[in-house]
Amino acid sequence: FVTQTTFSIEKYQQILKKIPKDRLKTVEIFDTICYTTVGRQNEARSLAEKCTKILVVGSAKSSNTKKLVELSSSSSCKAYAVHSMDELLKIKFSTEDIVGIIAGASTPDESITEVKKYMAEQFTKAENAEFLAAIEEFVEYKVGKRVTGKVISADEKGVKVQIGGKNDGFIPANDVELDGAYNPANYTEGMEVEVKIGKKDNESGCILLSKKAIDEIKEADKVIDTIRNGERFELTIAKDVTKGLTAKLGTYSVFIPASQVEERFVRDLKKYVGKKLVVVSLEIDDAKKKIVASHRKVVEADRVAKENVFWENVVENMIVSGVVKRIAPFGAFISVDGFDCLAHITDLSWDHIKSADEVLTVGQSYEFVVLKAEREKNRVSLGYKQLQPHPFVACMEKNPVGSIIKGKVVSVVPFGVFVEVAPKIEGLVHVSEVAHNFVKDINEIVKVGDEVEVKVVSYDQDKRNINLSIKACLPEEEKPEKKPVEEVKDGEEKKARKPRKAEKPTPEEETEWSEDVANNPFAALLKNLDVDAE
Repeated sequence: FVTQTTFSIEKYQQILKKIPKDRLKTVEIFDTICYTTVGRQNEARSLAEKCTKILVVGSAKSSNTKKLVELSSSSSCKAYAVHSMDELLKIKFSTEDIVGIIAGASTPDESITEVKKYMAEQFTKAENAEFLAAIEEFVEYKVGKRVTGKVISADEKGVKVQIGGKNDGFIPANDVELDGAYNPANYTEGMEVEVKIGKKDNESGCILLSKKAIDEIKEADKVIDTIRNGERFELTIAKDVTKGLTAKLGTYSVFIPASQVEERFVRDLKKYVGKKLVVVSLEIDDAKKKIVASHRKVVEADRVAKENVFWENVVENMIVSGVVKRIAPFGAFISVDGFDCLAHITDLSWDHIKSADEVLTVGQSYEFVVLKAEREKNRVSLGYKQLQPHPFVACMEKNPVGSIIKGKVVSVVPFGVFVEVAPKIEGLVHVSEVAHNFVKDINEIVKVGDEVEVKVVSYDQDKRNINLSIKACLPEEEKPEKKPVEEVKDGEEKKARKPRKAEKPTPEEETEWSEDVANNPFAALLKNLDVDAE
């Protein structure tokens, strides 16, 4: 069993009495009447006993307002529903009236203040002490409420203000002017000022007020005209609600839908409470003083602007600094100015690696070279190994031409031997450079796995070839000396061998070359050839 939140308490109790007690096992009773409604209804009964007229301020459609009118009406007290100043002007007050003012739970403060101000003016005209007492008795000094008062006096300490109740208000000197330039002479008796109610000062009995707080709100209201065309403005988020975030901008309430908080949907909105957000207005309702705003639009615009700058400046062969965001099986994703780029695993090291984390560490910053920038595909390829010295170059610098180094034979081919002189750097020893003598079979001299000394003969950096020599590291073999004289038997003198005389050529050998047909077979073939006919 439930009831409307503004339902009459008496009728609610009467209905509950009619529910059979023996059926309570199958009936659940919930007290769903709003506690504020209960309080207002009790106040209405109390006022009806003291006053001759009661003004119930609230909307004509409000069930709560109608109930208060019903409860306040009696034989000695007439209740009026005041929906606007038009209804209030129709009511005739006499000097004998004691008037009470009460409002519905959802009635705006501005409506209540307007009614109170009008009644205060009526009292001044009527000079009815009982009327004043009735108003003062029911004036509420709610902290944070905006009211309009009249200046009683002003001095260097501040301004004393009449705010329509049993207590006067006081504006301290530092809460008068927005710029802090307070001058008592500018505040004359009877001058109207709009202030914000603070706490009561127990020593003076006055209600502390702030004119500066109202001026700040008015200044904020001026900002509204500067944000109508999509201009940015900053807000401090007041609280999170089911469908978004809320904040205040002057007298305007601002709502940021959950879908307009970030580019991606945010489930936990509590983390934004108390923080400042830069937003743009999507809709401004001046009548209701409401603004629908978006932080997402700001984020999107900033991202696009940042991407435009990024693409304008990123070109091939450019060196950029990036932070490693995550490792993937095929490489690493690098954040460059907030933009995700890919460094493929083959572009991370000159050596073969199985994973990018063998070279890079997540969260660390490195320098990369732009290999390819494709805006239409929204893709940038980076290289890391290209900025590192190639092992071949390192080998050249460490072992210049003429150096003698040790290496390991990794393969033997018919035309030579390949020797590893540095990790994964091989050079060729041509078969002619394996030994001083003629080599018929290289395998008889060196085998795979042998460690040998080699001399660097030359480098070809473009082709990354190294020419080596094994024989340059071997001592040359000694050749036997030739004897100038012939050996003789014991006791005989050694005589120098005389040069051998050339044998006399045969008659055939002495014949000179002749183009005669007898000596020239080729000429014989051509002797009958008719040259002119050809």
